[in-house]
Amino acid sequence: MSYSDRGDPGHTFFGEITSMKNSISFLFVLNIAIVATLAGCATTGEIPVDLGSPGDIHISPANQDGIQDDVTFDLRVLPLERTRLTRYEIDVTNLAGRPVRTIREEVPHISWFRRILPRNRKSVDPPEVVLWDGRDDAGAYVPDGLYYLNVRAWDNKGNQGEAPVQRIVVDNTPPDAQLSAPFLLFTPNGDGRNDRIPIYQRRATREDLWTGRIHDRYGAVIREYLWEGVPEDFEWDGLGDEGRPAPEGLYSYILSATDRAGNSAAFDLAGIELELTARTVGLALDRYAFSPNGDGVADTVTITPRIDLSTPVIGWSVEVFDIQGTVQRMYRGTSTPEPILFDGYGATGVVLPDGEYRAAITVEYRGGQQPRSASPVFVLDNTPPRAVVRAGRTVFSPDGDGRNDTVEFIQSSTTEQEWTGLLTNAAGETIRSLLWRGEVSNFIWDGTDAEGEAVPDGTYTYTLNSVDEAGNAARPAIARVRLDSRPTPVAVRTSASRFSPNGDGLHDSITFTTAVTVTDGIQGWTLAIRNAEGRHLGIVSAGRNMVPQEIQWYGAIEGARLPDGLYRAHLEVSYEKGNLATAQTTAVQIDTVAPVLSIRTTPERFSPDGDGIDDVLTIRIDVRDESPIARWSAILYDREGQVFMNWSGTGSPRNPIRWDGRSSTGELVQSAQDYLLVAEAVDVVQNRGRADHTVPVDILVLRDSESPDSDLRIQITSIYFVPFTADYLNLDPETVARNLETLDRIAEVLRRYPDRTVRIEGHAVSVFWYDPVRSNRENQQVLIPLSRSRADAIRAALVERGIPARRMTTAGYGGTRPMVPHGDLENRWKSRRVEFVLQQ
Repeated sequence: MSYSDRGDPGHTFFGEITSMKNSISFLFVLNIAIVATLAGCATTGEIPVDLGSPGDIHISPANQDGIQDDVTFDLRVLPLERTRLTRYEIDVTNLAGRPVRTIREEVPHISWFRRILPRNRKSVDPPEVVLWDGRDDAGAYVPDGLYYLNVRAWDNKGNQGEAPVQRIVVDNTPPDAQLSAPFLLFTPNGDGRNDRIPIYQRRATREDLWTGRIHDRYGAVIREYLWEGVPEDFEWDGLGDEGRPAPEGLYSYILSATDRAGNSAAFDLAGIELELTARTVGLALDRYAFSPNGDGVADTVTITPRIDLSTPVIGWSVEVFDIQGTVQRMYRGTSTPEPILFDGYGATGVVLPDGEYRAAITVEYRGGQQPRSASPVFVLDNTPPRAVVRAGRTVFSPDGDGRNDTVEFIQSSTTEQEWTGLLTNAAGETIRSLLWRGEVSNFIWDGTDAEGEAVPDGTYTYTLNSVDEAGNAARPAIARVRLDSRPTPVAVRTSASRFSPNGDGLHDSITFTTAVTVTDGIQGWTLAIRNAEGRHLGIVSAGRNMVPQEIQWYGAIEGARLPDGLYRAHLEVSYEKGNLATAQTTAVQIDTVAPVLSIRTTPERFSPDGDGIDDVLTIRIDVRDESPIARWSAILYDREGQVFMNWSGTGSPRNPIRWDGRSSTGELVQSAQDYLLVAEAVDVVQNRGRADHTVPVDILVLRDSESPDSDLRIQITSIYFVPFTADYLNLDPETVARNLETLDRIAEVLRRYPDRTVRIEGHAVSVFWYDPVRSNRENQQVLIPLSRSRADAIRAALVERGIPARRMTTAGYGGTRPMVPHGDLENRWKSRRVEFVLQQ
């Protein structure tokens, strides 16, 4: 260890810790005043050690370029109070933990007696600045990699301190990259060829920042690019940083980078040439029409190239192509082109067909420019003039209706000096003449002559002629037309004003009858349907030539039936000559909806028992329909579905219908029974509608005779029992509810006659009525006991409803007193009943 005094008042010394084998050192700066000050007291704890440099440090010592060749740290070791530093160590280890550079210092061991003498108190003084130059203990530069700087210190009290490990990256390898370009001359003129120069940046190392700069020939920076990590390939479009095009000239590209250790590298791609001047080319012709037929007159056309020779030419080509763009002949070369004598022959050695042709020249320059230019059109013509003419229609009618009032002669021709068109009548007389120069155009004739007068109906001929400059005469082109101005009225009528296309076979269709005055020259006809607003819905029938006299319609368009409503048939007849005749029917009603009926009856409970209360039923039947009603009917059914009463009539139902409760045979309705009233209406197109209505009959109290003192009788057929039992409760819920409702109503009626006794009679139907012996046995053994027990059950039910038991007696008659013969299977249900006889 050596020291040097710079003579400064603060007693600051500079020293070098030197290896015994060489002069490669850790350098330090020692301030004695600080050491002395800190050594005055003693305590215990961890010694503070600080290098004061966070983060990784990068150096490149081996290149000795003066940039980051070494690294220095400010070292602060603060002794604890009343202690002195006796030892410190500074070492650098590699990634494997092996030391590559080590410096240490410690106080030699002394006796205890000498320790207590103040003048013998000794300590070590760590350096204030530590510098490492990337060398190992042998003086050689360490390899590239990551290293760790460690600083530790000890005092006389056994305390120890250690600075945080400092990471040092040794990197002596500079950045690297390879530059190349597929070509160096480019022309950014927007033609799609060499508009940009690609610059490839390959095998580049990863760095914090790469900088690429385009320099002009004077070294000025035109464009700058920046990349982080690895530089990418890019294309220069010839623009500067401000977006303005760079001028023509020579340029170079330099890619450079400096790594974290201070290593720098730059790579140059020189000789980039930017060209902007457009090259112009062209072709000149000595004529614009020729006829390569070997007659010695205009058999060839001379094509003379005109090109810019200020830049070297790589090659050129001249193409001769037809009007569709198909190349027919090709000429190529690499030297300056001479005039080309085109003889009209294609690449196959055959004379090309007549038509328009052009020549085009393409020149390729070294800078990538490939300008192209085409000549004017020139015509190859070996044929006489040709023309085609046809009439846009074969017949027309100049009657001012706006349809086919004129005929257009559609014509085309070769380009000639003059074309003549003549319009003649059947006698060959010219009525119009026309003249064209070059190509003909279409001609529209309105049926008038040269003076503007209308010509008569008939057939006319149009002829087109021409002679070209070579004397070739065209074959006449001819077209014929017929003029027809006759009027064409039509009519259409319907067979009925309404119908019902519902598929029931009744009024399912309607017939349209047509009338057409002019039957020749019909081009087509349609019979369409329109709704009430006049909107077209579809076509019923259509055809060509003759129009049928009758057309049947079933109310559908294209298989889909139309909804009910008003419609009209629209007849349209189109003639070849242009006339469009139309007619329309009167409105036709489609009515497929059945009449809608509603039935109302009063009173709510009908009781025709002659007591003057609700003895008459009032029936009102209302019908709504789009069509008139043809007939109606109303049928009243009993509970077994048998007709009890009916009414009918024509037109709408008469209202109201008043009914006394008796059938057409005089039979009175059954007490406490519901009857079904079914009303039906049919309109004039046989749509049939119906409605049902239930007519409930109240409890009827009938007198046995006209005497005021006669017995009153109530006959009930609507109490239902479980077969062969007196049980009226264990039935379906709806039947039980009806039974209970009937019993409630009977009790209510009986209360109106408190002064009369009631005999409840049970009656039954005989099954063996046809055999007197069996019928008698059936009555005695089954029916009479059954009917009596049912009468008793009803009596008990009425007692529950408040009718005193003393008022009521019961009897069972079985099948001995039928209302109708037992053999009347349809009506014998009326004999199965319970009767209530009210006696004075």
